[in-house]
Amino acid sequence: MSARGYRISCYHERFSPRISGDLGMGGEGMKLTACFILILLGVTSLSMRAQKSETVPDLAQLEKMASRFAPTPLRVDTSRLSSGDRQALVKLIEAARILNDVFMQQM
Repeated sequence: MSARGYRISCYHERFSPRISGDLGMGGEGMKLTACFILILLGVTSLSMRAQKSETVPDLAQLEKMASRFAPTPLRVDTSRLSSGDRQALVKLIEAARILNDVFMQQM
C-alpha cells in the first residue's frame, strides 16, 4: 500500500514497461553506457600493449632465475605404513614424476 492507501499493481502506468526505441533508457543512461564501453576498450588495449612489450628471457636469464631455488630432499618415515600403503606411495611418486615431465614440456 502506498501512503494514500491505494494499492499499486504491476498493471499501473508507472510500472508498465516502456516500448520505445531507447529501451527505457534515457539520454543519461545511454551516455553512461557509451562512456563505460569506451573506458573498457581503453583498458583492454592498454593491457594488450603491456603484454606485447614483455620480452621472453634468454637462457642465461632463465638459469639465473632457476639458481635461486635449491633442491630439497624430503625425508619421511614409512615404517608405520602398511605394505599396501607403501606400494601406493611408490605409485604416487611415479605418477608425480610423469606429470612433472608433462608439465615441464608444456612450459
